[in-house]
Amino acid sequence: GLCSTGLTETKGEDIAGEIALFRKKHPEHAGVPVIAVSTPDFRGSHEDGFREAMVRTIEELATPGPKPVPGQINVLAGSHLTVADIDSLRDLLESFGFDPIILPDLSRSLDGIVPDSFEPVSLGGTTLSEISRMGSSEHTIVLGESLRAAGEALLKKCGVPFVVVSRLMGLAAFDRFLVTLRHLSGRDYPRFLVRERNRLSDAMLDSHFYLGGLRAALALEPDLLYD
Repeated sequence: GLCSTGLTETKGEDIAGEIALFRKKHPEHAGVPVIAVSTPDFRGSHEDGFREAMVRTIEELATPGPKPVPGQINVLAGSHLTVADIDSLRDLLESFGFDPIILPDLSRSLDGIVPDSFEPVSLGGTTLSEISRMGSSEHTIVLGESLRAAGEALLKKCGVPFVVVSRLMGLAAFDRFLVTLRHLSGRDYPRFLVRERNRLSDAMLDSHFYLGGLRAALALEPDLLYD
């Protein structure tokens, strides 16, 4: 990925032209994808730059497949999700019988694992092959309203339908998410989820005496704030 800065954008740097010139001078690197993204710090926020990077990645690397792969599902993970969130989501999707491709998959690159030997680049992440195969998935789940444009880009290029899940936090929101998974998979809710939900309901009932009616002030990116 090649992200612009406020300085390069103000100077009028022709990033696309520079990439084309590089391709011409170095044909031996023709197979190496280079994705240019406009991310000047004087426009938008972290969430906006994250969305643009996702859209450009899909436009450049996703490949339409001859037919959908049964059970394969895409997850476009918003910038507000943590490593643990993504790990839990993968386990949840697999419990419904899905084979998820998560973009970006930070759970395998930012989870604090120290490798046995020195590595010059981050470990894990979503591979180029996985991103290419996203065009052959049955569905796409977009986590966060800010990434709707990324879901639309994948639909336009590869014809993969998508659904936007604007929030996951809270019992009602997560129930709606589970209904979506049940509808897409055709499977009933896993028993362990029913038990965990009952535990949460009981904990909420016990704590509402102390937390009910309290007010808080938050200043966050839109997706994280709404979640």
